[in-house]
Amino acid sequence: TKKNKKLSYKISGLKTDDDKELFGRTGLKLRAEYNDPSFMREKLYFDMLNAIGVPTSQGRHVRVFINQKPIGLFLMTDDFSNKHFLKSMFNNGKKYTVDNTVIKVNSGGSLSYKDAKNNLNPYSYKGDNENANKTKMLNDILVPFMKDVDKYPSTKKLNLDIKAFLRSMALEFLAYGTDNYWMVQGNYFLFKDTAKDLWYFIDSDFDMTFGHGSPGECIKTTLDNYVLVKGNGSSRPLIDNIRSVSANNEYLKEAVKTIIKTVFNINFAGERLDSFAELIKDDVLWDYGLDRVSTASETNKRVYNSTHFEREIASTVDNGYPYPIKKWIIKRSDKVASQFKISIPTKAPKDAEYFEPEYENSKNKKDNETKPVKPKPTSTTSKKPSNTPLPISNSKCGPGVAICASGYCCSQYGWCGKTAEYCDKGCQSEFGECHGKKTTITKTTTKKSVPTGSTGKCGDGVAICASGYCCSKHGWCGKTSDYCSSGCQKSFGTCW
Repeated sequence: TKKNKKLSYKISGLKTDDDKELFGRTGLKLRAEYNDPSFMREKLYFDMLNAIGVPTSQGRHVRVFINQKPIGLFLMTDDFSNKHFLKSMFNNGKKYTVDNTVIKVNSGGSLSYKDAKNNLNPYSYKGDNENANKTKMLNDILVPFMKDVDKYPSTKKLNLDIKAFLRSMALEFLAYGTDNYWMVQGNYFLFKDTAKDLWYFIDSDFDMTFGHGSPGECIKTTLDNYVLVKGNGSSRPLIDNIRSVSANNEYLKEAVKTIIKTVFNINFAGERLDSFAELIKDDVLWDYGLDRVSTASETNKRVYNSTHFEREIASTVDNGYPYPIKKWIIKRSDKVASQFKISIPTKAPKDAEYFEPEYENSKNKKDNETKPVKPKPTSTTSKKPSNTPLPISNSKCGPGVAICASGYCCSQYGWCGKTAEYCDKGCQSEFGECHGKKTTITKTTTKKSVPTGSTGKCGDGVAICASGYCCSKHGWCGKTSDYCSSGCQKSFGTCW
């Protein structure tokens, strides 16, 4: 990333005017997201890790200015090795009374005990003892852990939060972490809570997920052959030895199935993506137009425009590289669900709960302030038509949203544009121009009715597909076997 024209930053020494931590932090990172024009891959991955109860960073989109000069849009995240993040995540915000260990692991960090004597280069000690001999700390603390990993198949003993690690691996497998542990044996941290004598695995660096790497090769992989996608060997001592115990392997499989049914599900993740797209689009386009500040002679310069953003966020059919986020989620979840012979639900579980990061809780609020209210589930019933004229837009469009400006088409996914992706298949003629045959989405006036004529989303409380289209089990209209055969919803379209 140092060769990118847009740089990432690390900030330390953060304090308030009264010399206190800033929202419980003294350090953070500003991630440029330069390889991801959607700015959403890493943010979505963080949110999914949070939802499955795995220790991870939080992420917020922020505009950054240096000396009053605009630098760009960044994802503000935690610094994994910062002790204030660690006490917040692992010790309920309380200060530790003993020194703890943090190990940063770069590519090639296999945790192989056999290789430890000859190669500790991928590992860096980042713990509390700043004056320690770092190589000695690795030999004294990390190498014994590697030895325990090596013996685990016979001892069945390992002072690691194994279940949290397996949930991390389940998401890596589904979201395809091409730059993460299972693929490159790097880009992760190990944290040892000394008082508990317990290690935690912390995955990191997710801007190359959801369709980067070799998506065509990865899409059909199973838990057993996923490791081979990148051609980086087949041995992963930590996950291999843990999976050698049948109970752990079954837990991993159940974690994959649960994640597919919940967070890694286009019916839920898709709406979250749409919501964030609406929130950050103006900031993203602002970022695209800024001059970069890197003065390095050899830099990687990327030029993006609104079409890149909309493709990455909204497209479910584009065959280019990388796979758009929604397309990856749909294709990957469908293939893996078939492997496990499970169906993908179209409605969120009724017991789904709101997650509040620890550092946003009462530690930074007055005792008499109102506690956060659990959000109510979003209603899927159609709203009554409004007589209020819709605004004119060159971004989002559609029923209850806006009408595209002159010369723009409203795509089936609700974005204004001028290319075939917007103006041909699924184009909504009521909200912009269209090429060729026009598709009209007519909203009904009764509460229980749904729009008809859709070539986008479909299903109960959503829409009925246009003539000749099938409504897939994932709730999307189409004409291929993916839509029209197994799981096809015949109440909302044609089925084979």
